Amino acid sequence: MPLKIYFTGEAGIDVGGVSKEYFSLIMKELFNPAFGMFKFNDQVQLYWFNGQSFEPNINFELVGTLMGIAYYNNMFVDMPLAPACYKILLDQEPNL
Repeated sequence: MPLKIYFTGEAGIDVGGVSKEYFSLIMKELFNPAFGMFKFNDQVQLYWFNGQSFEPNINFELVGTLMGIAYYNNMFVDMPLAPACYKILLDQEPNL
């Protein structure tokens, strides 16, 4: 079953736009440098895991789960991670 998103207090039928907005908003918040899970590299315009984060591993699993749900629902949201991050998330050996 595809995911259907409804925002409280907003009248809207989810035919893709509301879901895309949801995933965009949540990913923007998760990748916010103030949140501390990821660091942004200005030179290459990509995010990388913050090695000094005190976030438990389950929070990083949440990011991966949300990425998987977005992909499953054909929602292509902006997640500018370094290619090595995707390999780590897929439990593959990154090649730098």
